[in-house]
Amino acid sequence: MRVQCKMSTGTATVAVFDPTCLEHRLEDTADWWSDEDEELQEINAGNVLFASTHVDGGYAITVDGLAAAESDGGVRALLRCASGRFFVGAGEQVPADGVLPDTNYGGGTYVEVGAGTYLVVVRHSVPGELGVSITRADAEARNAFTTSPELPWPKVGG
Repeated sequence: MRVQCKMSTGTATVAVFDPTCLEHRLEDTADWWSDEDEELQEINAGNVLFASTHVDGGYAITVDGLAAAESDGGVRALLRCASGRFFVGAGEQVPADGVLPDTNYGGGTYVEVGAGTYLVVVRHSVPGELGVSITRADAEARNAFTTSPELPWPKVGG
């Protein structure tokens, strides 16, 4: 699998999730996830991975099914996928206010993976470009974040 897309974020956040696993948030306010306790509850339950990019704006995203080494850095989480597809895009696209993700608004994409548990790794190695690895995992979709995940800003130059 290799999928490329673009996204635009006004919240400096990329998110990966199966919308089915966040249906219980569909009637919450649009900014429910800006409350760190709510955000961490869903990340640690394996329902979503939010990662701060530190900068609003446009990003090119490459999604692949290649295993990411620990040395690759980035933010890692185990996520549940009940529907067989993940949405990869801006954080503000999470289900809320009765609205599901829309790739026509703000970009992003759906990635077909099959139901199961996945290790998701988001990397920011080049300014304006994000890499997302999604690989099947033989583990429970649980995480132990104590603060909101943040992507390190990529080093530029030598």
